[in-house]
Amino acid sequence: MMVMNRTEKESQWPARPADLSNEESELDRVEVVRLIAQCLEDFGLPQSAESLENESGISALSTSVKVFRECILAGKWDELETVLESLGKFRSEDDYKNARFVLYRQYYLELLTLFE
Repeated sequence: MMVMNRTEKESQWPARPADLSNEESELDRVEVVRLIAQCLEDFGLPQSAESLENESGISALSTSVKVFRECILAGKWDELETVLESLGKFRSEDDYKNARFVLYRQYYLELLTLFE
C-alpha cells in the first residue's frame, strides 16, 4: 500500500466541484452541504457541523426552519401557525392540515403535562 503525503492527495481532488457558476450547481452545492451538516449532527458531531457551516457559509437550516424550530423549543405556540405558513408551499392542503394537527397535538400534550 502506497502512502501519499498531503500534497499528493490534495492534487487528486479539486477544491470545489468543476462548475459552480450556474444556479443549478449552486443549489446542489447548498443541498449537499446541508445534508452533510445534518449527518454530522445526527452522528453526534455538532462542532464539525458548525465548522462546515462556517467554512461554507451555508447554514444547515434555512432561516424560516430555524425560526420554526426555535418557536417549538421555546413553546411559542401562538406564533407557530404563522411560521408554519411562512415555510412555503405544501404538496397538498392535506399535508398542511396534517402539519397543523401534529403541532396542535403536541401543544395539547404539553398542556396536559402542566396540569398533572
